[in-house]
Amino acid sequence: MISYAPLFRTMKEKKITSYRLEKMGFSRATYYSIQKGNSVSTNTINQLCKLLQCSVSEVIEFVDDKQMEATYQKSQPQELVYAPFFDETDDEVTRKDRHEMGL
Repeated sequence: MISYAPLFRTMKEKKITSYRLEKMGFSRATYYSIQKGNSVSTNTINQLCKLLQCSVSEVIEFVDDKQMEATYQKSQPQELVYAPFFDETDDEVTRKDRHEMGL
């Protein structure tokens, strides 16, 4: 199974929000699709690597289904990586929401 966890770690390390990624030309719909774990094309991976100036391994990784299942069961409730598609100035985000998200 392909995991996008490295992408979210890379974005966090480089302090690039999904909002910024969109402003750089990355599709919002594709980003949402990645958040849901859907498959994307190699062209999309290529675009992310160019925009983030990183390698493929900093965007995706292969995780054995059994390993993923074991990790999921151990971490109940599962910790989710939150990568909002807006920045702190977005009207949709209230002060309480930002606090809960750790922003």
